[in-house]
Amino acid sequence: MKNAIITTVLSLFTLSASAQSYSKTELNTIQTFLAQFQQAAKSQDKEKLLTLIQPLEIENQNIANLIVEKAIKGDEKDNTNFAYSDKSMTILYQDYINQFEPLSEELKNMLYQNDEFHKVISKKTNRQVAMLEHEGAKVIIVLDGENTKLLFWDKLNSLLK
Repeated sequence: MKNAIITTVLSLFTLSASAQSYSKTELNTIQTFLAQFQQAAKSQDKEKLLTLIQPLEIENQNIANLIVEKAIKGDEKDNTNFAYSDKSMTILYQDYINQFEPLSEELKNMLYQNDEFHKVISKKTNRQVAMLEHEGAKVIIVLDGENTKLLFWDKLNSLLK
């Protein structure tokens, strides 16, 4: 289940080249969100982490709970689905923040094929859904001011290379 969804999302990133970029204000929103997520993970605050993740249930699996488990564990050696570590998060928001870009039409159309993703992104403009792909790490964030939420990420520890 989980692997089929993840494989689909990951393969979509290779199709998503976008020439758009975000303003400093938009990048600041992303950076602030990532710092909040990192702090909640450091504190092992499961409730706070769950408020920072878009609730999704795909094939009877609560994706937010899977992401929280990995964030609490924080294993730098783990590079599997939803992998996370404090060090990779720091690298993400300090070194790669400028590589976030608005959701491409190609990726949006492919995400629409999944009902859960469709429910979330159909209500947003492409600029309200930030994406990043670098060194195997993939991140999708729904930008909504103080209600910004993580939609999906994978292999964040790839940034440690």
